[in-house]
Amino acid sequence: MPSTSSNHFLETYSNVLLSINALRARDGRLLWRADAQGQAVTADTQVFSPPALGRRMMYLCSSQGHLLAINQKTGKVAFMYALQQPTIFQPILAGGNIYLTTSNGLLICIKTGDMDADGWTAWGGNAQHNATR
Repeated sequence: MPSTSSNHFLETYSNVLLSINALRARDGRLLWRADAQGQAVTADTQVFSPPALGRRMMYLCSSQGHLLAINQKTGKVAFMYALQQPTIFQPILAGGNIYLTTSNGLLICIKTGDMDADGWTAWGGNAQHNATR
């Protein structure tokens, strides 16, 4: 699911490449790539949900129960939590909190205290979610 942020075009590939690519918007040049790895990661696994974008970080959930924050410019992982609950869709970012839903009906709130986790207040997004921030 591609998203745009600043001058980056961010893509998450599940099922095929199991990777995240950041491409420069103006010419498509690869800026960085991160590959998913792990015991439960196979070619048949949908590893990542669509991303939710803060100003600096890209927030991703996994069907294996992980939450990741990845710096959009560098591709470095800022944090990763093993929630031990399979998540089913992208997180919501509101007021410095990250909200996640699980496949068994739970709603999880992680209070980051970082206002980067703000401004993505609807699952599935809207037209503004693809606007350049």
